[in-house]
Amino acid sequence: MIHLSYRKPNQSLRSSLPLSDGIRKIFLFVVLFCQVLAVQALPHITYSAEVDACYQNIIHLRIKEAEQQLTALKSLDKDNLALLHLENYIDFFQLFITEDLSEYKLRLPKKEVRMDKLEAVQLKDPHLDFIKAEILLQWALIQIKFDDKISAGKAVYKAYQLLENNQKKYPAFKENNKSLSILHVLAESVPKWVRKLIGVKGSINQGKIEIESLAQYALSQKKYRYRDEVAAIYTYILFYQFNDREGALNQLKKFSLDHSQHPLIAFLKASIYQRAGKNDDCLEVLNTLRLSPDQLPFHYLEFMKGKAYLNKQDARAKSHLLAFTKKFNGQHFIKEAYQKLAWYEMSMNNDVSLYKYYMAEVLKKGKALVDEDKQAEKEALAGKPPIPFLLKSRLYYDGGYYTESYDVLKKNEKTLLQHAEYALEYYYRLGRVHQARNEIKPAINCLKNTILRGEKSNSYYAASAALQLGLIFEADAQWKVSSYYFQKCLSIDATEYKNSLHQKAKSGIQRVQIKIVD
Repeated sequence: MIHLSYRKPNQSLRSSLPLSDGIRKIFLFVVLFCQVLAVQALPHITYSAEVDACYQNIIHLRIKEAEQQLTALKSLDKDNLALLHLENYIDFFQLFITEDLSEYKLRLPKKEVRMDKLEAVQLKDPHLDFIKAEILLQWALIQIKFDDKISAGKAVYKAYQLLENNQKKYPAFKENNKSLSILHVLAESVPKWVRKLIGVKGSINQGKIEIESLAQYALSQKKYRYRDEVAAIYTYILFYQFNDREGALNQLKKFSLDHSQHPLIAFLKASIYQRAGKNDDCLEVLNTLRLSPDQLPFHYLEFMKGKAYLNKQDARAKSHLLAFTKKFNGQHFIKEAYQKLAWYEMSMNNDVSLYKYYMAEVLKKGKALVDEDKQAEKEALAGKPPIPFLLKSRLYYDGGYYTESYDVLKKNEKTLLQHAEYALEYYYRLGRVHQARNEIKPAINCLKNTILRGEKSNSYYAASAALQLGLIFEADAQWKVSSYYFQKCLSIDATEYKNSLHQKAKSGIQRVQIKIVD
């Protein structure tokens, strides 16, 4: 029988236990083990090597393997709240990429379950409110995908409040800047009703400073958990909000991101290259990506490849565009995909019947929720096929093949100038080609001509021309002239791509107003 005698405070455990050494060691082990269990039973946030490994599998879209890891981690330490963060990442990528409505309805209640668990905990740990905000922002993006903008707005507002308060309590906690930077950058470029709804304040400059600081930190560390995410956010902000294409491309090089087995990095790189007119680089990324069967299918990459080949006027475009329409069961970019198939037939084969067939599919398939799909639907409703050589010039331009684009325009100049409608697009396309070739004076003349011809009709070409003139004069440090043209863009109620054009114009106004004040 083990006997525990009374021990005075200054007595040693050895003197109070008349036990053999073997029994004493067993007893001490049991006591220590129970203490460890007691500590571990309390909610805590621990990003262990195993947690980080699971996170890496998630962002590489190895979702099934990550789910298995997560199950094992829960069985070992169910009170680690970092696991809720991982769970939400899985839901985010699963829903954001697949756009599966049934899965959305199934997984949506889990958001509140996770938030309730986190709200019930009181920890002096900056990760706690950070995880809450991350969950809310991820679901906001998903809810926007599924056209629940009101719920998304509420989630963004709550996440913003959490991050701002967390920043005040833990100013040295760098991860706050990962999401705050995006919120601050977008604060003044979104519509007023959205700002009012989400209550976010900030500026484009503030957001840039925040993400730049975090990017420098990420580059200085051999291993940083959110390195890939930070690189993506910083590149996005430079490219889309600051119109700094070279800066964005330089960041891709600095971070040395390997896309070969990383579909999200491939998507980032291909998107930037495609928008920057570096079509061959885009194709190189997409063609060297090697996906394994255990990775979540990312069918949008197939669509990107189809568009890239279309810009190149390469016959391989059709098979990739068709593959996307057959494999993808979501709701975004389907109308655009059928439009691009119609454009393929017009630009490559001058086939009006097949153009009409695919444009009829535009009206039947997908939803008109994003600008690209809205524009495709509008073209389908108009029922007017594009002029083949204008379309061909546009596609070459989008791919960065400026010489080919210019040659098509000049070859057909007389025909185009005989019709006022064709002339409007002709001057716009020619202006953009001159701009891309850094032929500034003829670019300005063509773009001004475009505004004169299309402003009253709220033409997309006129609105886009005004935006481009704003960018040209911004690059030449003519801040007031630049601001005038950005405002001109906002005054034109563009019939196509209005949201995108106006958002870019608002970002431009923010940038040049800072310079005007200085």
